[in-house]
Amino acid sequence: MHLVLFIHIMALLLFSGLLYAANPIDTVSVPAGPFTMGYDHPRATDEKPERQVYLSAFAIDRHEVTNTAYAAFVVATGYRTAAEDDDAPERLDGLSWRHPRRPDAVAAPDHPVVYVSWRDADAYCNWRGG
Repeated sequence: MHLVLFIHIMALLLFSGLLYAANPIDTVSVPAGPFTMGYDHPRATDEKPERQVYLSAFAIDRHEVTNTAYAAFVVATGYRTAAEDDDAPERLDGLSWRHPRRPDAVAAPDHPVVYVSWRDADAYCNWRGG
């Protein structure tokens, strides 16, 4: 029963992902300029020091990447996220982008993908041509 349900869900995600990939991505242009990065609060130990950083102009998606879009990438490439590595704390807890709340709950297709590292996001963006 679980295998049949999984196959149906993956087929739906793949089909939805292909439709997503066929549509142009809605992006927003962000102009070049400075911004304040970091935070000088005593408890913000991983955000110090607060400083001015200059960024070149770039484009960013208007909306978050959905589980459907990410599933299309995983199906097309066989990619395995950092949270799915054998020694990852998330995996030990049964959590991943596929099961973000608990091991027995499937991610909602139209929700933003979670439990992806910078490396995972970079792989998705490269696959998509971004």
